[in-house]
Amino acid sequence: MSMWPPASAAPERLTLLPSWAMARLSRVARSWLEQNLAQLGLVLGEYATLETVSAHTDASQRELALAAGYDPSDLVTILDRLEAASLITRTRDARDRRRQVVALTADGRTALRRGRAAAQAARRRLLEPLAADQASEFEATLRQLLFHHCPDV
Repeated sequence: MSMWPPASAAPERLTLLPSWAMARLSRVARSWLEQNLAQLGLVLGEYATLETVSAHTDASQRELALAAGYDPSDLVTILDRLEAASLITRTRDARDRRRQVVALTADGRTALRRGRAAAQAARRRLLEPLAADQASEFEATLRQLLFHHCPDV
C-alpha cells in the first residue's frame, strides 16, 4: 500500500511559498528548454543571445550584454562560439572603431527560428495542464510580477 504524500514529498508549507514553487517549477521548465535546444546544438545562453541580437539590430557587444543581463565578458565568450558556428558576425562600426556591431547571419536566423520552435515546445509542455484561458492568465501574471520586481528587464 502506498501512502500519499510520499515521505520524499515537499512539505506543504514549502509548496505554499511562491518563491519556492517558482524556483522548483523554473528548474523543471528550464530543463525541458535546455533539452530541446541541445537537440539543435544550442545552449540556453546561445539561444538567448540570438534572441537579443535579433531584437537589438545594430547594437554593440556592450549594449547586447546590458539587454541580455550578461556580464560583458561572459557575452564575449558566447559571441565567440556563435561566430565560430557562423551564426553571427561582428564588424567594426564605421562611425566608432572601438565599437563592434553584432548581426545574425542567414544560418543564425535559421538557428533562431529553430530555437523559437524548441522554446515553444517547452512552453506547451509546461502549460499543458492548464486550460487556454488559465495559461494566458498565468503568463500575464508572471510577466506582471517580472516587470514589477525586475524593471530593468
